[in-house]
Amino acid sequence: MFGTSFGKVGLNFEYAKQGGDTTTGSSYDGSFYNISVKLGKKAWGTEAGYEFYSGDDSTTTDVESLNPLYWAGHKFLGLGDYYTGFVVKKKGAKDTYVKFSFKPIAKMKIGIQYHYVKTDIGSATAGQEVDFTASYKYTKNVSLFAGVYVIMPDKSYTLTDVDATGTKGEITMTVRF
Repeated sequence: MFGTSFGKVGLNFEYAKQGGDTTTGSSYDGSFYNISVKLGKKAWGTEAGYEFYSGDDSTTTDVESLNPLYWAGHKFLGLGDYYTGFVVKKKGAKDTYVKFSFKPIAKMKIGIQYHYVKTDIGSATAGQEVDFTASYKYTKNVSLFAGVYVIMPDKSYTLTDVDATGTKGEITMTVRF
C-alpha cells in the first residue's frame, strides 16, 4: 500500500498478488489493485477511485482469480456487499466509484457513494450501487451508524445466492471498552 498527500489532496495505491500451486497442480495467480484520489478537509471530503479484482477465464486449468481469504466486507465494492459475490464466484470485478461526505455538525457525518461495477471476465456491466450513510459520535466510546444501500444489478448478472435488485439497510451501535 502506498499513500501520500499534498495539502488537501491525497493519493492512494494498493496492490495484492496471490500465487502458488493448487492442490491439483495448476498455477494460482490472482491480483487486486486500487487507486484513488481524495480531496477534503475536516468538514467535507470526496474520493474517486478504481478497484480491480482478477477473475478466472476458465480457458486453462490455471486459476487467475483473486481469492479473498478474509473478506473485508463493506470496505470494497460498495456497502451493500452484493458485488463481493462476483469476486467469490471467480468472475472478478472492476469498480469505478465516487464518494462524498460532509459534517453538518461536529459529531455527525453524512455520506453518499456511487459504484459502477463491471466483471473482469468479458468486461460486462455487473450493475450499480448507491449508498447513503450517516454516523454520529455520541461520546468518545459510543457511536451510531445508519446506512441505506440501493443495489441495481444488471439483469444478466444476478447471483442466485445473493439478494436481487433492492434496498438494504443497517443500523449499528459501536461501544468501545
